[in-house]
Amino acid sequence: MSSISSRTPISDGFASLPAQTDLVIDLGGVEFLGSHGIGQLVTCAENIRSRGGTFSVVCPVGSIAFDVLKLVDVLELLAVQTGTSHGARPD
Repeated sequence: MSSISSRTPISDGFASLPAQTDLVIDLGGVEFLGSHGIGQLVTCAENIRSRGGTFSVVCPVGSIAFDVLKLVDVLELLAVQTGTSHGARPD
């Protein structure tokens, strides 16, 4: 298992996406979401939106990801939608 410090931040990969990209990240299967991951999601959202795109996160109500994002009060900032990526409902 690699440590978080040896991984490439996800925001680095998303920074190379074309302008006006619409990105949806499905966190339904996430079993752990720490402060570093939340920070990366916020950075990605800001980056995508600053270039005219849209960014949202999908995770079911009651999932670990939903509970963590609600606890740190970023549901609105990350445009969290409940449900699955195929049947998401705005929260």
